[in-house]
Amino acid sequence: MDEQVGGSIAWDNLTAQELRKEANDPKSKLPSLFERQWVVTMGTPVPCFNCKGLEKSLNLFKQKLKVMAENKCNYQLKGKYNGVYGYNNADLTNKKAQKLIKEHPRGIELFSALPPDLQKIVDDKKEAEQRAYEDGIEKYNENVIADRQVQKESERKAEKYKEEQNNLKLSAQNAKKADERKARDAEKSAKLARIEARKIDEIEERERKKADKAARISKQKAKERKLREKEKAGKAARVKAQKAKGIEAKEKWDALNAAKRTRASAQKESERKAREELIANKPTDESRRKIALSKEQDDLEEKRKTRLVQLLSWDKKRLVKKAKALNITSTGTAEELAKRVHKKEQ
Repeated sequence: MDEQVGGSIAWDNLTAQELRKEANDPKSKLPSLFERQWVVTMGTPVPCFNCKGLEKSLNLFKQKLKVMAENKCNYQLKGKYNGVYGYNNADLTNKKAQKLIKEHPRGIELFSALPPDLQKIVDDKKEAEQRAYEDGIEKYNENVIADRQVQKESERKAEKYKEEQNNLKLSAQNAKKADERKARDAEKSAKLARIEARKIDEIEERERKKADKAARISKQKAKERKLREKEKAGKAARVKAQKAKGIEAKEKWDALNAAKRTRASAQKESERKAREELIANKPTDESRRKIALSKEQDDLEEKRKTRLVQLLSWDKKRLVKKAKALNITSTGTAEELAKRVHKKEQ
């Protein structure tokens, strides 16, 4: 693409593809130049370089440039005034520009480009204003120099008076600072004394709390020790009672076994005599029935006694559970419970 044509970029030769490529190159200045020319020409924000409508927007831009070239307008509005009072560079003509100069208070200040004759008038006016300004500045400088000399003398006297006042003020401030320093030292000493006293109080309070805590711990330990000793003594008593109960149950069991053996011996002796009686004298049916009934009753009594001894050997917890199962009263001692359970089972 031709970079320069007549001192400006040849926008007619620019394609959408080239513009998109330049827009993606961070070193290229073409996008910023295009953006400025677009705003001046179209009076709207620049289109998106990567959008599909870039080709159409670029064609409209070229057509506007062509129309502007054909109109050959010698005026060009500044960027910030493009669109003022409805006038913009896209359709601006010499007549419209001259009309705008008359309508707007700023007049030719709205334009960045003017016809050569008008531009010469503006430049001459600026040059005259500059010369008048420089002459005024020179006269002003002479007056300023004289005023400054007078002012310097006044400032010197004022400075001397101010120095004297500052010395007096400094002396007063030094005296005040000395008094304040003494007061601060006294306050600091008092503060240190209060801090020290507070530390002593805190130490005493910590010691008192420590002693109270040690006393509470000691009292709690003594209480726990007594409770353990009491539990130990109770457990020993329960074990001893359980052992005694077991010994008693064993003695009853042994007595029951001895009685059982005695009854067994007596039964055998009775049976022996019965057999001898059968051999010697043939018994009747009634006598045989009585013998069988007597034996059955003896067996039943033996079972009852055995069951009672067994129940007496149970602990109370087991007896209470058995009593609840039989739906009888579960209060009282273990022996009473055993007897009630035994009676209910018969």
